[in-house]
Amino acid sequence: MTTTKKALKHFNDTIDESDPTPGPLREDYMDMAIEFVDLYKSIIATSLTTQINVDTIKSNPETLAIKFHETYEALAPEFGYKTREESAKPWSEVPKQNKDLMVEVCKEIIKYIESSTSIKEPEQKKLYAHCYRTGKIVFMTTDKHPDTLTLCSGYGEEFINRVSVLARLAYDNETLLVPGVPEAADDEEAYQAVDKFREYYHSDKGH
Repeated sequence: MTTTKKALKHFNDTIDESDPTPGPLREDYMDMAIEFVDLYKSIIATSLTTQINVDTIKSNPETLAIKFHETYEALAPEFGYKTREESAKPWSEVPKQNKDLMVEVCKEIIKYIESSTSIKEPEQKKLYAHCYRTGKIVFMTTDKHPDTLTLCSGYGEEFINRVSVLARLAYDNETLLVPGVPEAADDEEAYQAVDKFREYYHSDKGH
């Protein structure tokens, strides 16, 4: 059984458990429900690349319930199905009991699809910040680099930005420097500056 059909079955089961009034199910809008579930799945699946804020839907499931209600009422005639008079109205006029039920169903649908839809974050390589004796900071994907000391490690732009905030800019306004290293009188003083940078990076103040 496909994920969509599983979600639809879950939808049917949820309705049946919540609605004490049995009725022929819902064969009349089976295709609509499948289409709607597929639409929501596609929103989730493309959210990383299109930056659609799925969290907005998750935090306010009523928006999903409204969309489902409007779509259901609009498409019902195409399937030769007449919806119930008391609920065949704009969302603002739908009886509260019906609204509450639909919102709860949408919450369950969201939870189910979230748990059954696998979204993988783009793989990010671990980065390492290294420091030359001159104080210059370079970012590498290796944990060791000739003639440098390793400062810290992390992932992506967030890591680079954190290091950049703690670093000092050279006169060219581009090169990042470990504060205290370029002007250190000897290697021991330079080591102390590097240790201070490491400690600050790993402290609460460095976040």
